[in-house]
Amino acid sequence: MKSPVFFIDDDEIERQSSVDVLKEIFLDTPISIESLAPLPALADYTDLINKAAPAALILDERLNTSGKVIYSGVELAAHLRAIGNRVPIVILTNYPDEDFTANGWAVECIVQKKRTLRDPAGSPAQEFKIRLLRQIETCGIVLAAREKRFHELLIKSSRERLSSKDEMELRELEGERIAAVAAAEREKQIKLDAEIEALKKMLGRDRIM
Repeated sequence: MKSPVFFIDDDEIERQSSVDVLKEIFLDTPISIESLAPLPALADYTDLINKAAPAALILDERLNTSGKVIYSGVELAAHLRAIGNRVPIVILTNYPDEDFTANGWAVECIVQKKRTLRDPAGSPAQEFKIRLLRQIETCGIVLAAREKRFHELLIKSSRERLSSKDEMELRELEGERIAAVAAAEREKQIKLDAEIEALKKMLGRDRIM
């Protein structure tokens, strides 16, 4: 079964045409390209990442041109990094000369869309293919190594007292494992609190009337 890679763009026509080309580029690889419209809020991506387990995300930078969402591609990337997610993220944009200084650190690379998608068999497309597959593979190796180390330390802690160094490493690895789950729960609580507050205000208005 192929691992999904989501391409996110707010322009439906542009999104579908880009996905068609990306599918052709990555046809013979272990990943499948999936089309996705931007989700209403940044917090909504936590469940998506946890449930769908994408191998990578390819984002259009200007996700907010239609006015349906208020965040950009790099802002989404920065949000995911802030909650501890390590999935490879690529910005595919028609405006590569934009200033990405503030959040550029959150993405693996920024790629020119028109040049890359012009020809699926062309050098830019094939270079992009190789780069993304390498980033996905590297991410998998790193995550597997972290998971292996976590279980090694967990087993060791059940048999003997860990050194302060090992104890610190175990706590860090455990923190990384639960970060996304904790973020999801926190975001759900914030949303629930907002709904409760709105309901209280509505009930208050009803009493006045």
